[in-house]
Amino acid sequence: MGGVDHFDQLLECYNITWKSRRWWMKLFYYFCDATIVNSYIMYTTTVKLTSNREKPLTHLMYRSLLADELIGQFCNRKAFLPKKVIPSTKRKPTDVGRGRIILAGNKSRLQNVGNHMPIAGKYNRCRLCSTKKNVKRSKIHCQECEVALCLDCFLPFHSQ
Repeated sequence: MGGVDHFDQLLECYNITWKSRRWWMKLFYYFCDATIVNSYIMYTTTVKLTSNREKPLTHLMYRSLLADELIGQFCNRKAFLPKKVIPSTKRKPTDVGRGRIILAGNKSRLQNVGNHMPIAGKYNRCRLCSTKKNVKRSKIHCQECEVALCLDCFLPFHSQ
């Protein structure tokens, strides 16, 4: 019973179980906890058998290290890129949602200049000079950026 009691003690210290109405979720959480505890027990016995000098990690440190290794560099959110405001000679940039000219993270408009060629497309609002009060539409689009621009705004947009 010593091994079972030790296992139960380690299982209750830092368990991950959540309340759930689905019975199979409770089993899943229990099996995850049991797997972590068993791996910790195996780790401590291996460390004790292999080296006399080294102390095994605590249970909490082992779980933290395991979680860090499993998660790694994964992040669900998109990487934060600073928003760039493209100044215009005709108007000042305003706040978000009020005609602010932003290209978040689009650095490609300043690279590979030969790929940015004007092509004909649908009539859309010019990204640089169109405002809410003064809507300007253009049939010209940048082939690389896929942005509608007036012919006068094409060069200033790609040079800033």
